Amino acid sequence: ALAPSSAAVDAESHLEVSRAFAHAHMLAGRLTHAHITAAAQFVAAQSSGLTHATLRATLTLAETLLAAGAPAAALPHALALEHAAAALRLDALRAAAIVVLAEAWLAMSGPPPAWQQQHRRGRGA
Repeated sequence: ALAPSSAAVDAESHLEVSRAFAHAHMLAGRLTHAHITAAAQFVAAQSSGLTHATLRATLTLAETLLAAGAPAAALPHALALEHAAAALRLDALRAAAIVVLAEAWLAMSGPPPAWQQQHRRGRGA
């Protein structure tokens, strides 16, 4: 059976299309457009009261900030998503948030110490 047509279904569909646009902009290297689209998606999802869509928008926003080279700006979004996803037992979103957290941490801390030591040995230092 098909879901009945309603404003909530239409809002979810619209937000999913917006998320896809943000990812398309990100893949095309249009990071400013990706961030603007993700931020608008987040505001729309939150104002519509759509919890799951808001969490997906939070993930998209964190991913666009990370792709734009702003890991410190992505961090609060990823932390908020991880906390909310854990509380709501949304394991897939929580896992995605943890990946963004790890990528942000790595981006802010530079290469791991083992890589640095190996790189120094390779240069003869």
